[in-house]
Formats: sequence, C-alpha cells, structure tokens
Amino acid sequence: NETTELGFVYNIQRRNSTSPYKNLRVSFEFLDDYALRFKIVSPSIPEYEVPIHINKPNIKAKDPKYDVQIDQTSFNFKIIRKSTGTVLWDTSLGPIIFEELHKQISTKLPSKNVYGFGENRHESFRHDLNYQNWPIWGRDEAPENYQHGNLYANQPFYTCMEDDGKSHGVALVNSNALDYEFIPAPGLVYRAYGGILDFYVFLGPEPENVIQQFTEYFGRTFFPPYWALGFQISRYGYLDLDDMKQVLDRFNASEIPLDTQVADIDHFDRRQDFTIDEQKWKELPKYFDYLHSKGMKTVLLLDPALVINETNYWPYETGRQKDIYIKWPPGQSPDFAETGSDIMLGYCWPPAKVAYPDFMKKKTQDWWVESIVRHHTKLEFDGLWIDMNEPAVFGTNDERPFNWPVDSRPYWSLKCPDDKYEKVKAKSSYLYGNKTKISQKTLCMVGLQGETN
Repeated sequence: NETTELGFVYNIQRRNSTSPYKNLRVSFEFLDDYALRFKIVSPSIPEYEVPIHINKPNIKAKDPKYDVQIDQTSFNFKIIRKSTGTVLWDTSLGPIIFEELHKQISTKLPSKNVYGFGENRHESFRHDLNYQNWPIWGRDEAPENYQHGNLYANQPFYTCMEDDGKSHGVALVNSNALDYEFIPAPGLVYRAYGGILDFYVFLGPEPENVIQQFTEYFGRTFFPPYWALGFQISRYGYLDLDDMKQVLDRFNASEIPLDTQVADIDHFDRRQDFTIDEQKWKELPKYFDYLHSKGMKTVLLLDPALVINETNYWPYETGRQKDIYIKWPPGQSPDFAETGSDIMLGYCWPPAKVAYPDFMKKKTQDWWVESIVRHHTKLEFDGLWIDMNEPAVFGTNDERPFNWPVDSRPYWSLKCPDDKYEKVKAKSSYLYGNKTKISQKTLCMVGLQGETN
C-alpha cells in the first residue's frame, strides 16, 4: 500500500500463479467529493489504454462523500456512500480475472434499478437482471437484427437508483470488445477482451447530478443549434433532385412544418464523399440557396470511406499526401502491389475499394476540417450527418460484400489474419447469433492507428 497525490495504490500478487499477470497494481484516486476513480493494470506488461483526455484535478478531494474499504486477505473492495452506508460497489461477488484477452470484474449492486449501457436493443429502460448478457462493440450493426447483438457504438456507462432514491453512475474506460452481464443477486459482471480495467464512479446524488459529474470529466454534451431541434426530413433513396423537391412540395401543400432538408448519399457522384452527381443533382447548390432564402437549413451526409482508384479524386489524394489513413503493420498489406503503401483497404458504398482516415491523428482531424471547408465553398450547408464511422466495412472476411456487383469478378473483400484479437471468442464477436470474427463488418484488429503510426 502506498499513497499518491490523489489517493493510494495497492500492489497485489497472485498466489501460486504462473501467469505473466502475477502482479497487479490497483490504484484509487479521490478526484473530488463526488467522484472516484479506480484502475487495475499490470505493472510490468503495458496494455492499450484509451487515449482520451480526462479533466482530472491536481489535488485530492478534501471531503469525499464516499469511503473505500479494502479486504487485504482476498483483495475485495467496497465503495460506500458515507451519508447512508449504501455499498455502491462490492467486488466480493466474484474473483478478479486479469489475463491478456480476458479481464473480468464483478460487483454487487445496491438495487435493481439500473439504467444505461446504450447501443443494445433493450425491451425496457430498466435492465432485466435475469442473467442477461450483452455485448458492446463498435461496428456497423443495424438495430433491427439479432436482438442481443452489437449495435453501432461503445457506451459502457450505467446509472443506478438506490433504494432510498439517491443515484450514482459508473463508467468503464475501455474500447476493446466488452460483455456485461446482469445477475439476480442483484449483480453485474464485466468482461473486457483486452485493454485495462479503468472505472469512474460518480455519486450524484440526483440523477441529473450524476450526468453533470460524468460530463465534467469526459466532456460536456455538444449544445445543438436551435434550428437542429426543429422538424427535419431525411430519407435514403431519393431518385434525383426533382424527387427531393416534390417531397418538399407535398409537405408545403399539406401544411406540415419543416425546418431542415437532409441530403443522403443519393446526391453523391457514385457514392463518393465530397462530390455531386452532375447528372441528377447538378442544381443542388442552387436549391440549397433557395431553401436558405426561405429560412430553412440544410444538412449533408458524410462517410469516412474514400475510393482509391478514381482519377483526380482530391479527398483521397490529399489524404494520402498527408499520410492520414489506417494501415496494416509493415509488410502485411495484401494490397501493396495495388496501392504501393500499407493502407488498409475495405469496401463500403462506393463501387470501388476504399481507404479509411485515422481520426486518432491530429493531422487527420485538421485535414478533415479542411476538406469540409473546401466542399462548403461548392455546396453551402448548415450541418453534417456523420455516418458509417464505426468504421463500417461491408463484407469483411466474406467471399463477396452484399453490394459488390455479381457480374464483377474476381470478387474481393477485406480478409483479416487470424491474430490473437481476431480469435477472441466472446459475445461481442458474434454476429446474428453466429460465431464470426470480431472484425466482421469493420476493419481488421491489426490495423495501426494513432500518432505513432
């Protein structure tokens, strides 16, 4: 046990273990009077940590409303609300498992009133605690499919209303594949297939206080412009600009209020970002000007996938010049002969192979803004619909993506190697109830991202 500026650390050791994770470092940080962090890592084996900025204080909380109790014999710990004695977290429910591709921690819950963990299809706002196991994994998975499957994003955050009406919240900072399972105890089991265990606990006590505390550390919600709260028309499948105009005319004729017109992928030239179909949508800039003159707003869709084989396609070319794409590890690209680079290719909406920007690089973010500003000079819009940014890849590991032309041979799709992450056998890796790879519908797990790649 050692003290730190924000709390204390326990260095624990497994008994009679040959695991490389024999020693663990468990730290507790008293962030403020209503917020606590605990983190479990290996002191000798570095593992992936989500590179996001947390607004942490520099000094320890002066009057924390919680207490941490440690059982050193078996290393369980409790987080207790001082004012009521309610135990918010109690890891004595089960053992802590810490291996490279399987981290697990369990906690007793103070009540059955648990909410949150978005991005799954739940039948009620309050969770069913009857052995319900849910996956969390960011991939292009539509909500109408396999009920207990993965949806689009990763939101490992829940709130719990205690029996006396006070509320607290818990966030896990881990972007690897996850499962979470509720049990009738009531209890909750986390399984993380990689990364570390890094939790933040917020003591509320009102539900709105929990969210305020959460966003204080992780960032406030973007405040939308007033017009974005109005009535919008958005659909996939407009035939051409005349079709869009006719829909708007019918709204007006029926006296249905409308504030915003959204242009989906239909208006692109062969579904390529930052383009306009000059045959069917040539007059779209003028039409948007007309809508603006009537006090309406306009929104465009943008996908991150950029075609690689289009002559004079400036979005891809400028991105390649700036070295902003997700890559294969050196020497592993199966497409090197085609691209002359380690860029990882996939298939999406455009009828061609595509590259994916690495938004974990600052220069990629700057390039994306520059590209949007450049397109805005051609087509004035008021907002963007950010789509397919899981990132979505069609037909990964399949013989043929569903939208690859049947008569266009040879068929092609992104094929991922059998590395350790691809072999993870977890609910997060299953699609439509089948045991498919975790890369299904997204990029390969070996892809390189971040400032050092």
